[in-house]
Amino acid sequence: MYKGAARRAGARNLSIPIVGVTPAATIRASLQRQLPWQSVPSRSSLPDFTRAPSTVGPYARERAYARGEWLRHEKFGLGLVTDVEEQKVAVCFADGASRKLVAGRRA
Repeated sequence: MYKGAARRAGARNLSIPIVGVTPAATIRASLQRQLPWQSVPSRSSLPDFTRAPSTVGPYARERAYARGEWLRHEKFGLGLVTDVEEQKVAVCFADGASRKLVAGRRA
């Protein structure tokens, strides 16, 4: 409820915040804020893909990978393993996206 509507409704003290009303500045600020999944890492924080080895093996889900290894995914292209978890690896690709892939799982 806005102050004008509150005045018409008979409210006497308009300095008391009206419950349920969000100031326009707060709404604008929340719309401009970037959410974590919307942010893209800067180009300077990405690996240098020009220094990748000339022969990079294809991605295979059965193979175990180590941090710092290069791989070539058939859909995402050239990538660098940045983190290794149990049966998963985080890979940074040339488009700036980091994706988790299955690795070390036997068929």
